[in-house]
Amino acid sequence: MVQSERPARTWFIAGAALAAIIVGYALNLASPTAAEAQVRTRVAGRATARSHPLDLSSPIHVESGSCVFAPNLMRAFDNLLHQEGAEVVPRAVRFGTLRLVPSLTTTWDGNIDGASGQNFPHYDSVVRFEIPALWNGLRLRALRAEVEGEWAASTMEFDNSPAQVRAAMRRMGIRIPASGMLDLPVPECASSIRVEAEGGGTALSCSEAC
Repeated sequence: MVQSERPARTWFIAGAALAAIIVGYALNLASPTAAEAQVRTRVAGRATARSHPLDLSSPIHVESGSCVFAPNLMRAFDNLLHQEGAEVVPRAVRFGTLRLVPSLTTTWDGNIDGASGQNFPHYDSVVRFEIPALWNGLRLRALRAEVEGEWAASTMEFDNSPAQVRAAMRRMGIRIPASGMLDLPVPECASSIRVEAEGGGTALSCSEAC
């Protein structure tokens, strides 16, 4: 009778051990490692950012014939054309936890500047928003900064029409005519604000040449 009970006990113990292994494996699947938890947190953060557009709404005003942007946008434009010595070395643009890496293009058009007699390179640095971004009710898709010699421009690119961009500027007290160009009075400089259709959207540019 004792001998007949041993196989049953052996199978019972083996079955219990197998069940424990299965339960442990299931718990490991359900409980992510620290690295997996970090990845899931980052993914969830990106999803939250995509569901909540980045709002950069702020006014532009004209001071001494130049456009003055909000401090965060001014820093962004400065970073796009950051200089180290004589070289233009763009820095990353940050808005809170969002980090955008600029793309810099340098070209030479071969035109000699009449005042200096030099051929200056044209630097064009841009960052494009990977998540939806808003600026005063407009859909902002990129920031661009350009410089060539004494000429420089700061540009915001939108998915909206030129009429919608002009309307947003009008609400801030800046009236851009239908021609899309507003000259700003600056002694010995050519300064203007332009609103132009570009790439299926609209570019709002503030430029100076002194």
